[in-house]
Amino acid sequence: MRREWDIIKAVLAAVEEKAAYDGVVRPADIGEWDEELVSYQMLLLSEAGFIKAKCKGEINLKVSCLAYSLTWQGHELLDAMKSKTLWNTAVSSLKSNGIDLSYEALKAAIGSGIRQLLG
Repeated sequence: MRREWDIIKAVLAAVEEKAAYDGVVRPADIGEWDEELVSYQMLLLSEAGFIKAKCKGEINLKVSCLAYSLTWQGHELLDAMKSKTLWNTAVSSLKSNGIDLSYEALKAAIGSGIRQLLG
């Protein structure tokens, strides 16, 4: 499996919104995607320090996760993703230059976009 930024954004948004109410976000809570794919994105987000989650299974096998809260970094990433102008500018800039959508590349492109907007 690979990283899916649309699912990552949906997970972060759901955790921000729902976790405050009943304390947990399940893969089935995240839209139209397969639960195993959503769990994998939750696992990646947890390993990267963006969410607090409990996951069962191993990365090469079936994984099941429950997400409980965003970390500071998770809030920062979601805030950047919420700005359609900033997010779309960063993604299109990276794609047009043939750069993969890694977190570090997105972080740099978003920072550059903020500097341009504040200009």
